[in-house]
Amino acid sequence: MKHTLHLLSITAAGAGLLFACGGDVAPAAPTGAPPCGVGEPGSPAPASTPTTPGEPPTASIPPGGDGVSTGQSGALGFDPRPKGIFTGPPSCADGPLCQGVDCCDSPVVPGGAFAMGRGLTGPDALAAGYANEVPEHPASLSSFRLDTFEVTVGRFRQFVRAYTGPPEAGAGAHPKWKASGWSDKWNVEMPKDGTQFLEFAGDFDCGTDFKSWTKEVGPNENLPMTCVTWYDAFAFCAWDGGRLPTEAEWEYAAAGGSENRMFPWDGVSLTREHASYECLSDGDPACDVADMPPVGSKPAGNGRWGQRDMAGGAFEWTMDWFDEAWYVGEGRDCKDCINLKRPDSDLKVFRGGDFKDSAELLRAAVRLYSPPTFRADNVGFRCARPVRR
Repeated sequence: MKHTLHLLSITAAGAGLLFACGGDVAPAAPTGAPPCGVGEPGSPAPASTPTTPGEPPTASIPPGGDGVSTGQSGALGFDPRPKGIFTGPPSCADGPLCQGVDCCDSPVVPGGAFAMGRGLTGPDALAAGYANEVPEHPASLSSFRLDTFEVTVGRFRQFVRAYTGPPEAGAGAHPKWKASGWSDKWNVEMPKDGTQFLEFAGDFDCGTDFKSWTKEVGPNENLPMTCVTWYDAFAFCAWDGGRLPTEAEWEYAAAGGSENRMFPWDGVSLTREHASYECLSDGDPACDVADMPPVGSKPAGNGRWGQRDMAGGAFEWTMDWFDEAWYVGEGRDCKDCINLKRPDSDLKVFRGGDFKDSAELLRAAVRLYSPPTFRADNVGFRCARPVRR
């Protein structure tokens, strides 16, 4: 009941969350089923804020290449930076630690092929999964880096302090797709300058009791930064020398690539030692802010390449627009693909489950979505980055 009440409360606020279409599915693509749509049961409610003016660049199937490009130094088992010279992400210029690890740790996720989506058999099979998780289909990715931790309040605070305006056009692009970078059409979704952003920062509380953001430095610096729009997340990652991960990259890392895991850890068992969910983190069934633990607090739930909290904690924005038919259309068999075509639904994908909702949403194959202007106290993000040559 707690799970149901939470979802209803967000929908009632006009925020436009978060359901994938529910129900069992047949082995074939769900061609006869109606798509998720506004006003349909199990679909997102209309957004309470304006949607993005204009259309972003369109693309779907990327060109070839190895996906390896120069970038900032990362977690490679040693620190390649000269002593006294910081060349890493600016959000960690002061050297913050998360669970004793650099908060900007960003391990390489080796590229490869995997079965994207939920299988009808195999380790990620679940009869009661959502319809938009199927059909399972082949996808392949070049190597990339993905941050170990969700972006924290402390790291986001550095962005707020440094903010002078929206990103430059093209910033934060996927290395295969220049068209995936920041569009000037999105500037209206961000404050014009730093003074406005400091005033704007009051929006990061979402008007709830579960806010992680505080206007002044406080005890929440290592909590996941939530109540951010897709535009906020995109702009942060671009400023921090990275980008949002694609939906395919996110799932590849969460599912352990070819291991096709149901959850990021190796196995199907689930306890509150693996993830924060259903407000069980503090051992008390009541929901309060203590159920949102600092990032990386559940090491038993670490993924194959070391990423933490890819299940539970906060949902995480990805780069892609949501399309109910993506898995049977242009995304059906692709390399390094991103859905950059803005469908009529005007929704962006986020992944990963959260500290409030049910265990079924922690699965690597789950796809949820909302308008890019959406804010919620359980939606955050992490950044992807290029691989150093």
